[in-house]
Amino acid sequence: MPNIINLSSSVVQSTSQTVPSEILIDTGSSLLDALLSKKKLTTTSKNILQLLDPIGKIFNISSGARRETDEIIGVEIENEFKDAVVFPEVAGWRWAEDHSLRYYGFEYVSEPFDAKKTEEYLSTLLDPLTKVKVSPTNSIRTSIHVHNDCTQLSFIQILTYACTYWILEEYLTPFCGMQRKGNLFCLRLSDSSFIHSCLTNVFKTYNVRTNSLFSSDYRYAALNFASIKKFGTLEFRLMGGTLDKELIKIWIDTILAIRRFSLKFKNPLELADFFLNKTTADKFPYEVLGDLAKQYSLYWDAATRVSVIRDGFELIEPVLALHDSFDFSKELEETKKIKEVKHSWEAGMIAPIQFTNNSEDPIETGYSSYDSSELVDEQEEDV
Repeated sequence: MPNIINLSSSVVQSTSQTVPSEILIDTGSSLLDALLSKKKLTTTSKNILQLLDPIGKIFNISSGARRETDEIIGVEIENEFKDAVVFPEVAGWRWAEDHSLRYYGFEYVSEPFDAKKTEEYLSTLLDPLTKVKVSPTNSIRTSIHVHNDCTQLSFIQILTYACTYWILEEYLTPFCGMQRKGNLFCLRLSDSSFIHSCLTNVFKTYNVRTNSLFSSDYRYAALNFASIKKFGTLEFRLMGGTLDKELIKIWIDTILAIRRFSLKFKNPLELADFFLNKTTADKFPYEVLGDLAKQYSLYWDAATRVSVIRDGFELIEPVLALHDSFDFSKELEETKKIKEVKHSWEAGMIAPIQFTNNSEDPIETGYSSYDSSELVDEQEEDV
C-alpha cells in the first residue's frame, strides 16, 4: 500500500479517498516535511533553474558552443555607399539590403564562427569591400553588431557579463562613435530604464523564459537581450558603422575580454565586491580589458575617466539590490526535493496526491519533469 503524506491542517486526496490530514499515516520520509505544505508550491521552487541552467536549455537553442569558455561570435556590418557598387559574394557572409539605410545601403551578416578566426573572417569580407572606389558614409544610420553565443551560460552569468559591460559602457562610447550616444537603435543603460524594470520582474518570479527583457520590443538596446531568445546570443550594438578591419577587431576583442573577466565571478555581487574592495575606478578598465583599455582611455582625461567608471557602477546598483545574496542554495534544495518526490511517485512509493486548502482551489498533482524547461507554471504570463 502506498504511503500517505502527513500535511498539517490540509486535506490530501489519494486516488481512492480523501482524509483529514490529522489522521494521516507518516511516510517516514523527512524530505517531504519542508517541501509539501497546504499552499501551492511557489514559483520560486519551480523556476529557480531558469536562473541557473544554461540559457540554451531554457530557450531550447543549440549551437556550436559546448562549454562556457567557448567563444563563438557572429558579426553584422551595416553601411552605405552613395554610388552604386557591385557587392562581392563572400564565403561565410550573407549579403542583404537594409531598408533602414539610405543610398546604396547594405548589410553583411556572418555565419557563427570561432573567435580565433576573427581576423580571417573580417579579412575575407573587408579586403575586397574596401577596394571599392566609393567610400562608405559611416553615417548615424550605420553600425556594427556583434553577437556572442551565450547558450552555455546561465542567466546569472549573463547578468554578471552585462553588469561588467554596463560599468564600462559610457567609457567605451567615444571609441564606438559619439553618434551612438542617445541613438534610438542602440539605447544604453543610461538612456533607458526599461531594463531595470524587466530585471526586477525576473527576480520577483524567477521566470526568465517569458520575461519582456527578451522581447523583440526591446531589441534596440545597446546590449540586446532579445537575441538570446531568438539566437542564444547577446548582441552588442554600440559600435558605429565602419569598414576599418582593425577597429572592428578591437571591438570584438573588447567584448570577449569583458566576457572572460565576468566569468571569474559567480554573480554580480562578487563583481561589485571586486570593484569596491579590490581595485579602483581608475584601474578597473585595465583589469577587464588589459592593454585594450589604452584604445579607450585615449578619449578621456584621467579625472573624467574615473568619474565615468564610478557613474557606470552606480548604474548597476539597482541590479545588485535584486537579491540579497544571489545565493540560491535554499531554492535548489527545494527543487532537489521536488525531484525526489517525483521519483518516489513514479516508483509507487508514495500515492499520487492532490493538495487542497479550505480557501483555495485544488492543486495540480505531480510534476511533469525535473528538466528546467518544464518546471514552469502553466499560468506564466509575459512580465
